[in-house]
Amino acid sequence: MDCLEFFIDTDEELFSALNIISEKPNCNLEYFLKKRSRPIPEKEVLDFLFQIAMGLDHLHTDQHITHIDLKPSNIMVYDGNLLKIGGYGGAKKHVKKPHGVPKKKDGYSFYTA
Repeated sequence: MDCLEFFIDTDEELFSALNIISEKPNCNLEYFLKKRSRPIPEKEVLDFLFQIAMGLDHLHTDQHITHIDLKPSNIMVYDGNLLKIGGYGGAKKHVKKPHGVPKKKDGYSFYTA
């Protein structure tokens, strides 16, 4: 299964903030979960959640990027169950207000917490 996506955007600020991954993932998380014949052990689920949370923290805090379209098909799975966030087509570079909240609300209100 070919999961690798290339991100090209005219917003140079956003493009330069993203780390373009050149290695090919084994699959995406959606495919990984569907092909499993048995439940995923709790420890592995917690590891996946931790990796996703750390990736989002890096995007939001360090790069000031809001992903917009985070879903299992946009999480790439590599050898050793290493996860990396992909699918940046809808990503937005945001300007931080003094209290750290993005300046502009993006995304679908259905998914807003």
